[in-house]
Amino acid sequence: MAIHGDLSTMPLTDLLQWAGTCSRTGTLKVERDRVTRRIHIKNGRVIGCSSDDPPNRLGQFLLSRGRINEAQLQQALARQEASGGNMGNILVEMGVITTKDLLRHVADKGQETIYGLFDWEDAVFHFSDHLEPDPYMIDVDLEVQEVLLKGLERFDEMKMFRETFHDRGMVLAHTDVAPPEKILAARMPRRIYDSINGERTIAEVLLHAHASEYLVIKFLHQLHKKGMVEVKEIRTLQAQQAVAELQQQVEAARAVGGLAVAAGDTVGVSAEGSGGEAGSPDIAPEIQVAVRLMDRGEFEASLELLNAAYRACPSDLTVRQLIIRAEHELEQAHQHDLGPNKVPILQCPVEDLAEHGLSPEASFLPSLIDGRNDIKSILWVAPMRTVDVLRALKQMVDKDLIALCDPV
Repeated sequence: MAIHGDLSTMPLTDLLQWAGTCSRTGTLKVERDRVTRRIHIKNGRVIGCSSDDPPNRLGQFLLSRGRINEAQLQQALARQEASGGNMGNILVEMGVITTKDLLRHVADKGQETIYGLFDWEDAVFHFSDHLEPDPYMIDVDLEVQEVLLKGLERFDEMKMFRETFHDRGMVLAHTDVAPPEKILAARMPRRIYDSINGERTIAEVLLHAHASEYLVIKFLHQLHKKGMVEVKEIRTLQAQQAVAELQQQVEAARAVGGLAVAAGDTVGVSAEGSGGEAGSPDIAPEIQVAVRLMDRGEFEASLELLNAAYRACPSDLTVRQLIIRAEHELEQAHQHDLGPNKVPILQCPVEDLAEHGLSPEASFLPSLIDGRNDIKSILWVAPMRTVDVLRALKQMVDKDLIALCDPV
């Protein structure tokens, strides 16, 4: 028996309760913002999980906890690309972490993958009644009731945190109250605190932390509660501005009746097994405009509009298929234009970047641009999807903020 839907109509708690009570066996896939997490269930017990969320990858997870540094992660990823193999085993072979320490962190990573789902209120799910092959699965052994208890505690915490930090565009600044040194003794709290500079938004701080949103927001909430950080302003993120401008185009097209696009001019996809219906009426105009933009080769603008449609209706198959197409085209184009072996060089002081209206991703990348890292290395180390890194780098090239040089 396969079921699908979204968590706004069937909450994660109900799904897990059903799977546990009925002793179900199968794979639960939950997707949000094109990030997918999987929970594997056998006879009503949670036996494994995996995630393709970049900050939840093993290397990024260990980096956020100070167990490895960026140079070690880069070296391990180079070895993995050359010969394959498991990231954990490679790090052990390099001598940067012991097997015992690795197993402990892998267990923590597995629990973060599972409990992090309770932060997702606007996601779609699909449960299949068989255990799907998953080469990235982390083995766990948890009772559903245990997962529900801890997950609901986390849900309540995040709800409280978001009352304070309700917008990722909030810019945080230090106050005159300095945190005790013992608070900053651990690598992750120090990284989070140091990333606050009065210019970065919460979205940018999340990237600098290389950690899950829950852990970062929880620490920021503690700092704010003790008067150690303050909200300086709320900035409209670039993506929000782009979506607003494209939405105006949609409304203008509606007004003049310029959306007469045949249904066959979108994409030929089927809703069978998709976990959602194709071509939802509420977002049909946005889809049609996005297709027109893609047909003209304007993949960046098309993707911004599709992302807005995806947020409005994440289960729509047509939107998801079009996003895959737009991202693929963008990734191919930017890979060709940028070149994997080119070395980006900043063309202005870092402190001057804020005035150029960069996306959070583009604002983060200068921390990895050191005159030695090439594009490929940055793609490896950044806690972001490949297409998002390439889009951010291309944005900086177009604004003449970085130059691409041959490697020395």
